[in-house]
Amino acid sequence: MSTETASWFIVLFYFLIGGTALVSGMYFIYWIFIELPVLLRIKHEELYDYWKYPNANASKSKPTLWRNK
Repeated sequence: MSTETASWFIVLFYFLIGGTALVSGMYFIYWIFIELPVLLRIKHEELYDYWKYPNANASKSKPTLWRNK
């Protein structure tokens, strides 16, 4: 294998690692700003028990996402 071919493999490897890091970073940012606030809201309201243990709450009515005013 020539030096030129080996250097192209190194470049392709860096593109592969960079692309994987970019996609992982974008998904992490999505999760932090979209998914985490919803899970925190569920955890801090009455929805937590209903979401975490759905079979234990079969006799109760389903809670709503918004509080009744």
